[in-house]
Amino acid sequence: MVFAKQEFFSNVRSVTYNPEASNESLTYKFYNPNQKVLGKTMAEHLRIAICCWHNFCWEGNDMFGKMTRNIPWKADNEIQKSYKKIDALFEFASKLGVPFITFHDTDIVFEGDSVK
Repeated sequence: MVFAKQEFFSNVRSVTYNPEASNESLTYKFYNPNQKVLGKTMAEHLRIAICCWHNFCWEGNDMFGKMTRNIPWKADNEIQKSYKKIDALFEFASKLGVPFITFHDTDIVFEGDSVK
Protein backbone atom coordinates (compact mmCIF):
# COMPACT_ATOMS: atom_id res chain seq x y z
CA MET A 1 0.00 0.00 0.00
CA VAL A 2 1.58 3.31 -1.12
CA PHE A 3 0.23 6.76 -0.37
CA ALA A 4 0.78 9.86 -2.47
CA LYS A 5 3.11 12.45 -1.02
CA GLN A 6 1.22 15.43 0.33
CA GLU A 7 2.35 19.01 0.92
CA PHE A 8 1.26 20.54 4.25
CA PHE A 9 3.06 23.89 4.37
CA SER A 10 2.45 25.21 0.86
CA ASN A 11 1.82 28.72 2.21
CA VAL A 12 5.26 28.80 3.92
CA ARG A 13 8.38 29.61 1.90
CA SER A 14 11.84 28.42 2.86
CA VAL A 15 13.28 30.31 5.82
CA THR A 16 16.58 32.05 5.09
CA TYR A 17 19.02 34.34 6.87
CA ASN A 18 18.05 38.00 6.44
CA PRO A 19 19.14 40.36 9.24
CA GLU A 20 17.44 43.32 7.52
CA ALA A 21 13.95 41.74 7.49
CA SER A 22 11.14 43.34 9.45
CA ASN A 23 9.80 41.76 12.63
CA GLU A 24 6.89 40.33 10.64
CA SER A 25 9.06 38.29 8.27
CA LEU A 26 9.68 34.59 8.77
CA THR A 27 13.49 34.73 8.58
CA TYR A 28 16.59 33.96 10.57
CA LYS A 29 17.77 37.36 11.78
CA PHE A 30 20.75 36.22 13.88
CA TYR A 31 21.41 32.63 12.77
CA ASN A 32 23.52 32.57 9.61
CA PRO A 33 24.46 28.92 9.07
CA ASN A 34 27.44 29.86 6.88
CA GLN A 35 28.97 32.52 9.15
CA LYS A 36 32.22 31.43 10.79
CA VAL A 37 32.61 31.79 14.54
CA LEU A 38 35.91 30.67 16.09
CA GLY A 39 36.80 28.68 12.97
CA LYS A 40 33.51 26.81 12.57
CA THR A 41 30.27 27.78 10.88
CA MET A 42 27.20 28.50 12.99
CA ALA A 43 25.68 25.33 11.53
CA GLU A 44 28.60 23.33 12.95
CA HIS A 45 28.30 24.97 16.39
CA LEU A 46 24.49 24.94 16.62
CA ARG A 47 23.28 21.53 15.56
CA ILE A 48 19.61 22.48 15.47
CA ALA A 49 17.06 19.65 15.41
CA ILE A 50 13.29 19.35 15.13
CA CYS A 51 11.61 17.29 17.83
CA CYS A 52 9.10 15.06 16.08
CA TRP A 53 6.92 14.39 19.13
CA HIS A 54 6.46 18.03 20.17
CA ASN A 55 5.85 19.32 16.64
CA PHE A 56 4.09 16.47 14.84
CA CYS A 57 2.59 14.08 17.42
CA TRP A 58 1.43 16.23 20.34
CA GLU A 59 -2.12 17.50 19.85
CA GLY A 60 -1.72 20.66 21.93
CA ASN A 61 -3.60 19.40 24.97
CA ASP A 62 -2.74 19.30 28.65
CA MET A 63 -3.61 16.39 30.93
CA PHE A 64 -7.13 17.75 31.50
CA GLY A 65 -8.05 18.95 28.04
CA LYS A 66 -8.64 17.97 24.47
CA MET A 67 -6.81 18.67 21.23
CA THR A 68 -6.26 22.44 20.72
CA ARG A 69 -4.55 22.55 17.34
CA ASN A 70 -5.36 21.43 13.84
CA ILE A 71 -3.12 18.59 12.69
CA PRO A 72 -3.69 18.09 8.95
CA TRP A 73 -1.64 14.87 8.82
CA LYS A 74 -4.16 13.02 10.99
CA ALA A 75 -5.84 10.07 9.27
CA ASP A 76 -8.20 7.25 10.17
CA ASN A 77 -5.76 4.66 8.87
CA GLU A 78 -2.64 4.41 11.09
CA ILE A 79 -0.33 3.54 8.20
CA GLN A 80 -1.60 6.47 6.14
CA LYS A 81 -1.17 8.73 9.20
CA SER A 82 2.48 7.61 9.51
CA TYR A 83 3.20 8.40 5.85
CA LYS A 84 1.50 11.80 6.10
CA LYS A 85 3.36 12.66 9.32
CA ILE A 86 6.73 11.84 7.71
CA ASP A 87 5.86 13.95 4.66
CA ALA A 88 4.98 16.89 6.94
CA LEU A 89 8.11 16.40 9.07
CA PHE A 90 10.54 16.37 6.13
CA GLU A 91 8.78 19.25 4.39
CA PHE A 92 9.00 21.31 7.61
CA ALA A 93 12.69 20.43 8.13
CA SER A 94 13.48 21.28 4.52
CA LYS A 95 11.79 24.70 4.70
CA LEU A 96 13.63 25.55 7.92
CA GLY A 97 16.93 24.21 6.61
CA VAL A 98 17.26 22.01 9.71
CA PRO A 99 19.23 18.81 9.01
CA PHE A 100 18.50 16.91 12.24
CA ILE A 101 15.38 15.29 13.68
CA THR A 102 14.83 13.74 17.11
CA PHE A 103 12.16 11.09 17.57
CA HIS A 104 10.98 8.02 19.42
CA ASP A 105 10.13 4.91 17.41
CA THR A 106 6.37 5.36 17.89
CA ASP A 107 6.59 9.02 16.84
CA ILE A 108 7.30 7.84 13.31
CA VAL A 109 5.23 4.65 13.10
CA PHE A 110 2.27 3.64 15.22
CA GLU A 111 2.59 0.86 17.79
CA GLY A 112 0.90 -2.20 16.28
CA ASP A 113 -0.09 -5.61 17.61
CA SER A 114 2.86 -7.29 15.87
CA VAL A 115 6.10 -6.46 14.08
CA LYS A 116 4.38 -7.11 10.77
